[in-house]
Amino acid sequence: MSKSEKFLRINMWISKYLLIAIPFVIAVVVWALSNSNVEKEVQGIQSVLWEILSWNFLVWFVLLVYFIISLVFWEAFREKILATLTRSEERDERESYISGKASKATFYSTLAVLILFFFLSGLHLSIYKKPKEEAIDGKRGTISIGYSFEFVNSAKKNVDETPSKNEKIFSLNGVPFTQESILLFLILFHTTSYHVFTRRQS
Repeated sequence: MSKSEKFLRINMWISKYLLIAIPFVIAVVVWALSNSNVEKEVQGIQSVLWEILSWNFLVWFVLLVYFIISLVFWEAFREKILATLTRSEERDERESYISGKASKATFYSTLAVLILFFFLSGLHLSIYKKPKEEAIDGKRGTISIGYSFEFVNSAKKNVDETPSKNEKIFSLNGVPFTQESILLFLILFHTTSYHVFTRRQS
């Protein structure tokens, strides 16, 4: 067995530990959140249990960081893990062909969604009614459209700039979701798209 295969086997064992240890990680987090002074109040067996869970959480987190870095930079490990998680293993030429077609379709669909999010992230749209004294030919409805692009997050990015004296009907300042929810959606969309396109090709 080569060093690469041994290293891959070790990483696979690490991935299994990360999965098995999740309930214990959740337990220590819930325990800590339910009692802010848990380190001072636990005694006896509870103290030993807290110490074990705390060290397990620390080891789990360090290995999680290592796992993610390996996933990004090590091609063989990435293909092994993601193929297992997404159940997209290629056993013959036909499956390889289907996988290639599905990958291409998934790439285009995910790219289209990313373009949509990029467009919405900087879009500022407001629909409102001006006060009666500012009406033009009796028309008060106003649409304000703007776009901004920033490399660094700004505190003013999602601030509604519609004057308070106007009657706001609709306002959109960028994507109305958190970064975490967007990333989770993209992961789920990418994975689901691949399986959908795979079934269509088979």
